[in-house]
Amino acid sequence: ELAKWLGRAAQTPVGKSLTELDKTFCGDKPMNSCNRDDLLSKIAAWFGNEPSKETKFEKLKEKLQDFGGAAKTEKFKEDFKDWKKRLPYHSFIGKPKGWEADHKKSPSSAQRFVVCFGKRVASELHRRPNGQHILTDQNNIGCHGWWTAEEASKQIDRMVKLWAPPTCQLATMTYTMKKEIMAKFQEMNERLFDSMPSMINDELMEEELDGEFNHEDHLPKPFAPKEWTDGSRVFVDGMRVQAVKKGGFCVREDEPGHCQRGFMVKEDWIGVVEVVAGKLQAKFSGLPEDARETSFEIKPSEVRIVPHGWKAKKGFHGHVKDLVAGIGKIHDKAKAIFDSFFSKRQNNLAELMSGSVSKWAVCPIKQDANFSALDENLGVEDAAFQDFQLDAYKKWTGFEKAIPGEKCVDSAEILGSVPGFEKTQVCEINELHADHVEKYTKNESSGELENFVCPLRPPLPADEQLAVLMKKKGTCFLRMTGTQQQQYSWHYQGRFPARKQNDRKENLPKTDYELVRLMKVGGNELESQTNIGRFCSLQELSQSPRFCVLPKVHNEWSSLEDFASSMADSIAAVAVKTGPGKDDVDAMAPLGLGATAMSDAISSYQGKLEQKEKTWKEKAKKVSIALGEKTWDKLRGAGRLARSTAYYIKDKIKGEVASAGRMSAELEQRLFGSDINGEVLHSLSFQRSIGANAQSSNAKERFQRYVVSYPCPDFDPAFEYAVRTRWGRIALRMVREAFHIHKHKTIAGGGMAILGKRNLHLAVRGDALRFQKENKEAKDNTFFMTGASMLWKNGVEIRGEKMDKCEWTGPVHGTGSCQPEGRCMVKGFLGSCVPKPWWDSPQKGG
Repeated sequence: ELAKWLGRAAQTPVGKSLTELDKTFCGDKPMNSCNRDDLLSKIAAWFGNEPSKETKFEKLKEKLQDFGGAAKTEKFKEDFKDWKKRLPYHSFIGKPKGWEADHKKSPSSAQRFVVCFGKRVASELHRRPNGQHILTDQNNIGCHGWWTAEEASKQIDRMVKLWAPPTCQLATMTYTMKKEIMAKFQEMNERLFDSMPSMINDELMEEELDGEFNHEDHLPKPFAPKEWTDGSRVFVDGMRVQAVKKGGFCVREDEPGHCQRGFMVKEDWIGVVEVVAGKLQAKFSGLPEDARETSFEIKPSEVRIVPHGWKAKKGFHGHVKDLVAGIGKIHDKAKAIFDSFFSKRQNNLAELMSGSVSKWAVCPIKQDANFSALDENLGVEDAAFQDFQLDAYKKWTGFEKAIPGEKCVDSAEILGSVPGFEKTQVCEINELHADHVEKYTKNESSGELENFVCPLRPPLPADEQLAVLMKKKGTCFLRMTGTQQQQYSWHYQGRFPARKQNDRKENLPKTDYELVRLMKVGGNELESQTNIGRFCSLQELSQSPRFCVLPKVHNEWSSLEDFASSMADSIAAVAVKTGPGKDDVDAMAPLGLGATAMSDAISSYQGKLEQKEKTWKEKAKKVSIALGEKTWDKLRGAGRLARSTAYYIKDKIKGEVASAGRMSAELEQRLFGSDINGEVLHSLSFQRSIGANAQSSNAKERFQRYVVSYPCPDFDPAFEYAVRTRWGRIALRMVREAFHIHKHKTIAGGGMAILGKRNLHLAVRGDALRFQKENKEAKDNTFFMTGASMLWKNGVEIRGEKMDKCEWTGPVHGTGSCQPEGRCMVKGFLGSCVPKPWWDSPQKGG
């Protein structure tokens, strides 16, 4: 209502008159833009260009005295009453030192309004000397302006939208302010009990002295040290000195010329000066025990003054501070009284109060009262207040607040016996209440209420909550994809704080939602990203686990260096066609595969190597798990993410099949994802109704917000990406080679021999080519090149078979053929029937 009124206030008779008042000095310009000094004002007045400041003040005074006077119309008077009703108090803002800022920043005549949060009174009532008004300070913290009436109207409307209950901003602020107020009461209570031992001590001292105890009489008297000087240096009581005489010096003789045993002060000993009867003396802790508190006369040439910084851990002044604080005076009896009586009693009270409910019985209710109508005007108990009680007495009860999401329980306790969730756990992250902190009318004309819930306690920031979940090693979490969130209207509104944040509805987990692993959590900025590794859904894992779990690699890498190098090759940028032209090629690297994911994969494989062979010698083990700097650079360096140079692309496209880039992109999308922290947390969150707590007649419905976890210790997205990429590229190349040889052949039914079949059956055999160097005199003149032979099986089992002899069947030319067809080929002009090369590709000598 106030916002609507302000929207039209500037055009009312009073609004226009107020604007004219503010034009008295500077017109429509900023109010301080015409603040000239006296000389300029007098010159302007002499030439008649502008009235003087004094004249303007007189004119302003006349306007103010006449404002709302008898000469005004009835319409003006009614409008004036309306303004007084809505803005009943007069106020002013003054700067005692004058306006120091740029005058252009001062408000114009139309900018009359400042909008503020909270209560405005900030002091006691008071009066200025010779003042004719009772004043109180305004709280000008949390204000914004200056606004015109129309602008102020819009700002108030924005404030109402932002702080409307459905945005949950009010719930968070209410909880925080209550907690801070309660914390002060808690602090007062703790200070009382911390101070009680010394207070009891004073009470006992007063009893011992028959009520004549005054603590000031027992404080140390002012320090008045004595001095001794030899003309060049001044020695003061308590000053520390160090013996410097070579060979030391004697401080007590048992006979002339003979030093008594133990009384020879050695060089570098530290002593403390004491001036006695005008003589320079010192105490030394290295002397016999019965003589350490005795000062002995010394010569100034035998010692030097120790610098001020060379202090003991607690000197004289430290002990004086203890005495002033009462520490040194606390009586054993005072401590015994406190420990046995007050401390024990407070512990008992704390145990009783912590987590309890205390009520004031305000007034009885009539027996014939309409309870339904009464409840419409009553609130509910403050559930969060019990949190404050638990926290307030933690000093005596040892209570520790649980971290949201840290504790998990078996899903059967929360979800019941839902099929597919047998291995899962549920971790609560918050509790939300309907209409918290108050109901909100969505439509004023129809009276329709908004359905919303807000957290009882302010939730952890998204990055902190995700960090708590990420600490659960070997754990995946159930997640709704963007499409699933859209389907079930589970929308994240964290980017828009003035919107309704949480719907009053259940959002229960389903087995067709995917499992993800948190890979890296971003910072606390609004747009910080969290990276995830995508596993598969609970349904897929249950029905078709072989499509979820990475197939076992039979010949794993023997060292961490080999494994890391292989991964580096797999995640390197691949060439991708970007257009129809020959040079339309670019490089694409898996951006979702971050350094954190790579580090986790390396660490995981390192652990496997350490456990693989317990009998390894220590040296061999260290070699197997070591990782070179260059390999780390390939894995984590920015170079693999950069757009490649022309020669790099040319080199990559030469050895890659055309679809390798698309395959890498699809695999990255399948295995990785990222979004802002809030979006990720919301996609992991589910919600169920837990009913009202029945503690109030109109208790609000409560909802539990939680995440669902699933053990997945063997799921390593980075490792899986590297393995699938590597072997996927090999498989593609095998298909390409098979098609290169058999592309013209057909099978029964007319389909193509290779691409026309649903499945491609290939046989692979490990081979080695042995070479001999020309230098026959060399001790070792042979070397090998290892590789693999590949054959198209054509539906025939050939495992373990020997290579058949290649020969013609039928006429060499015409209807004859070179057999066996899958292993032999025609070569040369004369049509020789010879075995096919071990790998039919230009790169491998085919």
